[in-house]
Amino acid sequence: MTEAELLTALPDMVFRAVLMLARIGAVVMLLPGLGEQEIPANIRLGLGLALVMVLYPLLADSFPSAPDGVGELLRLIGTELVIGIWYGALARLVSLAMTMAGQLFALLLGLSQMLVPDPAMGGQNAVTGRFFTLMAVVLLLGSGLYAVPLRALLEGYAVLPVGGGFLAGPGAEAMAAAVGQSFLLALQLMAPFLLLSVVLNVAFGEETIAVDTHIFRVSNRTGLAPGKDVLEVEKKLLKRVPAAVRQGAHHWLILHGRYVCQARTPQCSACSVSAWCDMGRSQTKTAAPTST
Repeated sequence: MTEAELLTALPDMVFRAVLMLARIGAVVMLLPGLGEQEIPANIRLGLGLALVMVLYPLLADSFPSAPDGVGELLRLIGTELVIGIWYGALARLVSLAMTMAGQLFALLLGLSQMLVPDPAMGGQNAVTGRFFTLMAVVLLLGSGLYAVPLRALLEGYAVLPVGGGFLAGPGAEAMAAAVGQSFLLALQLMAPFLLLSVVLNVAFGEETIAVDTHIFRVSNRTGLAPGKDVLEVEKKLLKRVPAAVRQGAHHWLILHGRYVCQARTPQCSACSVSAWCDMGRSQTKTAAPTST
């Protein structure tokens, strides 16, 4: 390529590099392991530039030339940014699942009040949640799994080519499905610890009560065993529930919370224990007419 040809092709080359940096840079800023808040932004940006230099010879020919209008130029760059953020957010949900699993683990052990700064969550997080997040980063970097989303990014140009636009409907559906899968993964990671309590209660006859969300809600609403965390509620339940019914109390409380004392719409009018329930008594007083 002569000097004149290089000067002629330079605007298109720069434009294509900017388009590539918009998508790849957004992904790198959010990617688990590589896009953590502990890594300075300039290092992450440098990593994005390095990836652009590596991938440019492979992808440049499929990119459009620089448009004449400023509006079309901004549209192309903005679309690439949105696609990059979308790809990065999908990958970020994997580490978010580990964070949620750590928070559930802290709730189960009564460690939910032990908080540490967590830049990724934008505030404070339970100590086990932060530990699970860092453990996910170590596993991601140590096992080489970070190459999977990078390979998917390269192959993503065939699925969402530059200039083809972003399909908002399917993209939103994929994001919603990924959020649901992250919650499911968090519950699957925590399931063995909750299952252990249930097995001790049912199979071996141990007097344990595995406090889940239903039991935690019912215990605090009714005043049976109010507490700030799972461990406090479990200790109070074991103290207040008679030994003769302690083994079955776990299932009864879960069923009561699932079908009667529901989270959003508690069925206080149909509740057989509303007369002894703190919430039921308060609602009865509110609904009672005042005498004049």
